[in-house]
Amino acid sequence: SGGGGTPGTVVLEAEDANTISGASVVNSGAASGGSYIDYTASGQYIEFTGINSDGGSSVLTVTEASNRPNNWATSVKVYVNGMALSTYWLSPTGGETAWVETTYDITLNQGSNTIKIVADYDHSQNIDKISLTNVLTDGLSKKDAQEVDKRVETPSDFVLFQNYPNPFNAGTVIKYQLSQSGFVELQIIDLSGRKVTTLVSKQESPGYYQVHWNGLDSKGVSVSSGIYLYQLRIVFDNQAHILSRKMLYLK
Repeated sequence: SGGGGTPGTVVLEAEDANTISGASVVNSGAASGGSYIDYTASGQYIEFTGINSDGGSSVLTVTEASNRPNNWATSVKVYVNGMALSTYWLSPTGGETAWVETTYDITLNQGSNTIKIVADYDHSQNIDKISLTNVLTDGLSKKDAQEVDKRVETPSDFVLFQNYPNPFNAGTVIKYQLSQSGFVELQIIDLSGRKVTTLVSKQESPGYYQVHWNGLDSKGVSVSSGIYLYQLRIVFDNQAHILSRKMLYLK
């Protein structure tokens, strides 16, 4: 037997994966657990381990979304106990949290199982959660269905990524990663050096972050078309570290 319990369906939030490699955890009220996983580059992945079953057929459902422009598809590769399933191409769903469900018929081993979901393309695709049938569920919460020792890879560098989309008009997403804890400020600045607005001003821990800017200044007024700087400043070990990039806003 794979352990005590009754076979049933378990739901696992993507942000509760045992390992998160390269991908960002994004807080969102539109995600079932309050956060989702954002893939931006091929090879990024999440992995769930310690999924117990008596073995046999199971249905794996991945709740995902894609906001890639120009109606181009994205894809992920799913591995069950190290074996790759067929690549599933996901057409744009109409928004970063416009969730759809992709279903796979799989076979689970008796005992412990591993599910790994790998980005197969260098464009944005988001994962909200997965569900599995024929899993031993008695007494298990959504997090208890995996090993307790969640391992999230800590970034090794302090990085500010290029915003996407760029140029933009309705809004754009700014992503960054922190290798150390510190007080973080993310500001939008015009070319004259005037602060337009502050998007982040708080203490943050090491990890991956994402912020949306809708082209409004600190008073809620739409800015003029043109080039703007977004500047990330973090203070740790009594030193300030600053990174800046340019973006183009078009009305």
